[in-house]
Amino acid sequence: MGIILLNSLSFLATIFLAYGLKHVGIFKQEDGQVLSKMIVYITLPATIINGVNGTKLTPLFLILAGIGLVSNGMMMIFAYFYGLREKDRNFRGLLLFTTGGYNIGNFAIPFVMAFFPSSIPYLGMFDMGNSFMVAGGTSAVTDRLLASKEDAPSFLDIIKKLSKSPTFMVYIVMFTLAIIGFKIADDWMAPFKLLASANSFLSMFMIGLYMKINLHKEGIRNVRKLLLGRYTMATILAVLIYFFLPLSHLIKSVLVLIMFAPISNLTVIQATEFGADEGVSGLASSLSIIVSLILMSAVVILVL
Repeated sequence: MGIILLNSLSFLATIFLAYGLKHVGIFKQEDGQVLSKMIVYITLPATIINGVNGTKLTPLFLILAGIGLVSNGMMMIFAYFYGLREKDRNFRGLLLFTTGGYNIGNFAIPFVMAFFPSSIPYLGMFDMGNSFMVAGGTSAVTDRLLASKEDAPSFLDIIKKLSKSPTFMVYIVMFTLAIIGFKIADDWMAPFKLLASANSFLSMFMIGLYMKINLHKEGIRNVRKLLLGRYTMATILAVLIYFFLPLSHLIKSVLVLIMFAPISNLTVIQATEFGADEGVSGLASSLSIIVSLILMSAVVILVL
């Protein structure tokens, strides 16, 4: 338990270190954009390559991708009915955008790998399904459910968006290599291992630079309702996964952790484009990081 708490506190300390350095003027929030590009184009792909290389694909991986899609869908169905009494269409949209979608690359991967280093292939396949939703699927479903836009993203639009995602394309390449049985030689993996080792620190530091905590009275009720709904449904899905899915303990533990991952950055951006309040979505996203860190740490203690 000591190691678990130490790892969790290390993540939290890195986040608040960045947040503190931003507030004393050493860093600016805009610096997070540089770190974001380094993560998306360099360290996260290296982490995926390092984790997936040599994996032997089985039907299980397709099941995990399906779980990524289905869990997003179930979260959105819950959010739709959860917000039925809300009169503000933009807030209903925000509920749909931020209840579904998991922050896998910048949070779940570095966190889960700290405790389950061999879990990256399972995370990757889940994220294949998750990426399809956060890259455009959630936006398309939201626009159709709330029925006010005719220009909702088509299936082709979603595919085009996914094709521009370095993370998604690296998944495709690595799992294609796994299908044909190709493994990158260990000697050639050294540069990827070096780059991957920086991913956790950069991810948490970037989150700290982007974190906003302005607890103004206006919108607090909406933030509370949003987070309560998201984590209530996450708990329900986690219980169903852990007690009813016929999977190994490791895979179920990883899936349960993912259920409590923070709100996806992409869905927050899409929510503001939809017309949702930026202050509410930004605060909810920031608080979800702290809540997720606490809940995921508790889950690790319970399952290990």
